[in-house]
Amino acid sequence: MSICRGEESDDTDTKQWKAKRRNNLKIRMLLILLFVVGSSVLWACSSSKKGTISENDKKTKDAIEAVASEKQSSSQVQDTTEVSKPTKEVFTTEAPSTQEPTSKESEYVTEPETPKPPVNVGTDFQFEDTGETKYAYLTFDDGPSDNTYPILDILDQYQVKATFFMVSRPDGVSMQRCKAIADKGHALGMHSNTHVYSEIYATLDSFKADVQGIHDWLYQATGQDVKLYRFPGGSSNTVSNVDINTMIDSITSMGYIYYDWNVSSGDASSKPVSAEEMIENIKSQSQGYSRVMILMHDTNVKTETVRALPGIIEALQSAGYQIVPIKNNTRPVQHVKAGYMQ
Repeated sequence: MSICRGEESDDTDTKQWKAKRRNNLKIRMLLILLFVVGSSVLWACSSSKKGTISENDKKTKDAIEAVASEKQSSSQVQDTTEVSKPTKEVFTTEAPSTQEPTSKESEYVTEPETPKPPVNVGTDFQFEDTGETKYAYLTFDDGPSDNTYPILDILDQYQVKATFFMVSRPDGVSMQRCKAIADKGHALGMHSNTHVYSEIYATLDSFKADVQGIHDWLYQATGQDVKLYRFPGGSSNTVSNVDINTMIDSITSMGYIYYDWNVSSGDASSKPVSAEEMIENIKSQSQGYSRVMILMHDTNVKTETVRALPGIIEALQSAGYQIVPIKNNTRPVQHVKAGYMQ
């Protein structure tokens, strides 16, 4: 009996254990199923939400871009309307770079050319050909002065002509002296309106004004349209604020030719120079030249120049020089050469 109860008790326990195990298994399966279902639901919700947001974002982005595009198109139309007229005006005045200029446009096209001298004598200007002849040009700067008439008397005595590069002076006596030079057949040249270097060479405009001033003064005194010019201090001066080549271009464009010198009497020196020294200076410096342009001065203090003039003329004539005035087509001596002299 006890054994049967024991066996019966064991069967009961086994059945209970198996039932409990089956229940546990069911619970686990249920939990797994719940987990799987829950995960699926969460994933689906997440995907649905993400898709909705992405779709909304896309729609919003498309809407923004559409508005921006519309504004840009409107702005471009407005800008094109505003600038279309000026743009047309600008380009209608320019020839396309791929085309040859028309006959009308060619008026504004300048071709590079060899520098030419200013046209002083007609359209076929040429410097005179001196050949083998020896020429001397007596030139006097800074006049007229108290010494002008004594100089003219000596030139008359030797029957030679000279060139006077003048400085304008408003008084009537100076204008009479200037006219006397012209009436006697001597050449007139422009030198300066003021002869104040700091004013003349301050700017290109001041330089032009000085040239115009002396030109007008000479015309008023003599009625001559003078074309000869000499830079104050020469074209090799070192005091100008303006580049000498710029001033040379200016002189040339005005139709004037400038003349320096290759022989100096020495009377420009701050130290006193005697008449005898001037004669020797000219004799020694002239050697080897077939054409000499001699620098002298006509001012109140140059009495030694007046005293030296007869000896200078005689020395030049003895050396075989013909003493003549500078003409509009006389080939110039230039310290800094103009383009047409290169």
